[in-house]
Amino acid sequence: MKVFLRKSRKRTRKSVQSRRRKRLRRSKKDRGYTRYKRTHKNRKSHKLMGAALSSSESIKDEDVLYMDDNVCILKPTVKKGIIVRTHYTQPDGESLCDVGLKTGEQLKDEGVDFGRNIFHPYHFFRAPYYSGEIDYSTLETEISSSYGEGQLGITKSIYIRVDPDRTFVFSSEIRVEIPPAHFHVDGHQLTPSELGRTHMDNIMNYSDSEHLRQQYLESEIEKSRKTLTAYLNIIKANKAVLPPSPPPAHHPATRVPRGGSCGVRCWTRAPRSRRASRARARAPVSSSHAGFGAGLADIHRDIYNLYTSKKVIRPVGAHSASRPDYPYNDMAIEINSEILVSIGHLTPEYFVHCTRSN
Repeated sequence: MKVFLRKSRKRTRKSVQSRRRKRLRRSKKDRGYTRYKRTHKNRKSHKLMGAALSSSESIKDEDVLYMDDNVCILKPTVKKGIIVRTHYTQPDGESLCDVGLKTGEQLKDEGVDFGRNIFHPYHFFRAPYYSGEIDYSTLETEISSSYGEGQLGITKSIYIRVDPDRTFVFSSEIRVEIPPAHFHVDGHQLTPSELGRTHMDNIMNYSDSEHLRQQYLESEIEKSRKTLTAYLNIIKANKAVLPPSPPPAHHPATRVPRGGSCGVRCWTRAPRSRRASRARARAPVSSSHAGFGAGLADIHRDIYNLYTSKKVIRPVGAHSASRPDYPYNDMAIEINSEILVSIGHLTPEYFVHCTRSN
């Protein structure tokens, strides 16, 4: 009688890697199925869901209520486009929900004193905070798709509907962060190096250069001009920009070769001095230190380009304790972007919804 003995499998490095690859393929397949269920679970209500980035494909000319170079406002009753909002200050008298909004320039022309010394020709509407699908089921779900949950009940808010492909977004922080401009008496703008070499008599005074400074501000704001569709794509891509992770302790980057050409098996631990420096770099930092630039390699912060609205990650160090240089800013771009509506008197016929003051 012959007895056949099963050979024991030798746990070679190649077999271990093969089994790891099989487990990884199975886990990827499971994740893909979960993603499929999550994507298609609302298939029954798919007609009520529209992608915000392609919603203007079905917008027709009869849906447009007003259009200029900066904005395309749709009729409030159409379930298309994207809803944007602005906040208002209620004066004494009749509610603005009934009489409409007027720009500062319009109020100045009418001789109304509203306590401001800057008179803008625009209404400033806040661009959406989130990018994704718009749920057109109800007004509340539509607003929540762009601004988050619980936004409909906020008082003193006015909402309008716009076409994302023919409406433009600008970075509002440019008005705050723009460096001061100085002009020569001949009208050209002085660079910082020219300003240091120019005599005071040849520099235009502040009151005379007001129109030039306004032109300079408008030109800087124009550099941030982009369609609402492009803006939504950018803030969606910004979510994927994450700070780099420090290498783990067992990573080859934290080890040094012993010598020879025998591959990864020759790697050994780094000298004590290098291990100590890496341990200090990976040490947790308190919030009080992180906010003032602790100088550690694993502390990063988000920086936004005010022209492109794109996010970059920069390490925090002793040199970066102050605010970043213009045109960069550390304020979240998705809550500091605006849509300009230059209608002098925005009447209630444009409003999708107006929340009255208490």
